[in-house]
Amino acid sequence: MRFGKKSALVAALGAMLVLSAGCGKASIGYVDGSKVMEAPQIKQLVEEGNAKLAEAEQKAEAELQKDQASMSAEEFQKAQQQQQQKMVGIQQQYATQLKQKVDAAVQTAVKDKKLDVVVDNEANSKIVITGGIDVTDDVVKNLQ
Repeated sequence: MRFGKKSALVAALGAMLVLSAGCGKASIGYVDGSKVMEAPQIKQLVEEGNAKLAEAEQKAEAELQKDQASMSAEEFQKAQQQQQQKMVGIQQQYATQLKQKVDAAVQTAVKDKKLDVVVDNEANSKIVITGGIDVTDDVVKNLQ
């Protein structure tokens, strides 16, 4: 799971709007999303989600194999689709938990550092070249 470039672009555009609106000097922070994703708290949540998903996939596959002989092709396909929907639901549940956890940690850093905007500034897709306040370590600390 990665922070999207789209959300970083939206944040950068928001920063530009604040700056161009004449609201004074904007305080911009940046975070390295890849480092945040390596934080133990995030890794644990990702591992938990992956384990839950793998368990659900094994259970679903066993169920489908057991019931396949007594199902028509249409019923089997419908059962497969239902199982896939369950897997998507599990993925979405953990993605939402992950986003909420990171968002809360970022919001804490925003308040602590009195920032107007925080953008994702991963090493391979830099948005902030110079200036700004690196809040990556603060975000990781706030995840605890």
